[in-house]
Amino acid sequence: DNNGLFMHVKVRLSHRSPLLAFCDAIMASVGAVGCKPAGELSTECVECALNENRLDLLSHWISQDRLMLSRQIGDLISRHCGCKVPCKCGCQALAQNVYTKLHLHHQAIICLLKQGRVHAGIEYAKHKSPFTKEMYVEVLRMCPSLQLMHALVAADDQGSRPLPVGVVILTVLENNSFDLVLPFIQELQNRTADDDPNTSLFHDAVLDDMETSTDEWDSLVKILQDQGYEETATNVLSTITVMSAMKTVLYKSLADDRPDSAATQG
Repeated sequence: DNNGLFMHVKVRLSHRSPLLAFCDAIMASVGAVGCKPAGELSTECVECALNENRLDLLSHWISQDRLMLSRQIGDLISRHCGCKVPCKCGCQALAQNVYTKLHLHHQAIICLLKQGRVHAGIEYAKHKSPFTKEMYVEVLRMCPSLQLMHALVAADDQGSRPLPVGVVILTVLENNSFDLVLPFIQELQNRTADDDPNTSLFHDAVLDDMETSTDEWDSLVKILQDQGYEETATNVLSTITVMSAMKTVLYKSLADDRPDSAATQG
């Protein structure tokens, strides 16, 4: 009885349940036994630590290689995070650690982006797990941020961009996130292109966008007008009007240069 009373006091002082104490004891024995707890037991121990919000203990178990890691454990830790981007609680960094150890690069990249580590995430994607455009759109829906939006339309040394600017804007607008879309457009409009100080980055990005239709640009202008963002809407309209005119001239020039065109004229 006295033992039971002592154990009860111990649990209260350390702010952990008997179940968590049991899990910690299992983890402590791994070094001596030389065998990690099986997958299901490892997962249950992780759930226990998360339920009691003991990320410090969980981080220790992972760093000491005491768990039989799995995709499920990474998912549990990642889903425990309730932060908006960027994650402040540490869950995404911990989940990233799990996914990296398991070589689950796609999931690790998403964790990096959820931490606000956009540059690191994009670089990781380039070298470890090349993303398709559909994957980038999925990530943008999952963890939208101004920094990520800019990274997705930034041109690399070859001039290619992860996503067209129109796709980025329309994807973020699916959730009516004008708090992201407006500064994104305005910042691109206010920055000049490296190769031409008279051209804005927005103009350059729109000109490179071969996926967004004229109707979609027009609908964006209307949305901005309806929301009262008249100046931004006017600037967007001006850019897409110039773009349409340039593309028309370009297509006409290409058509005129075709051999069958010359033959017809002759």
